[in-house]
Amino acid sequence: MVDGSLPGYPDSEQTLAPSTIHRFITNLSRLTTSAQKALELVLQENPASAICRNIANLAVPRQKYKTKTRKGNLLQCLKFFDIEALFQHTFNTSIFTKLAISCEFR
Repeated sequence: MVDGSLPGYPDSEQTLAPSTIHRFITNLSRLTTSAQKALELVLQENPASAICRNIANLAVPRQKYKTKTRKGNLLQCLKFFDIEALFQHTFNTSIFTKLAISCEFR
């Protein structure tokens, strides 16, 4: 997203509808089992990791949501992205490679 414009494709004038982003965030926030399993694996590999402190300190700016449910979805999505980044760094693969499939995308 640049200058407040709609998110889109780099080499095209096509943009994503706001409802697409909304559904993406909502569905990603529901992958709690995958996120929890990934977090467990990362902590087994590196028990000294600060990931738990990092995700506990995440916050969503008030202007980004109108309801408590949406705030929860956004927060869960942020946590998922932090866990995914550390999972990638630790195991050199994405959560989505096999873990999310084995957790049945929960």
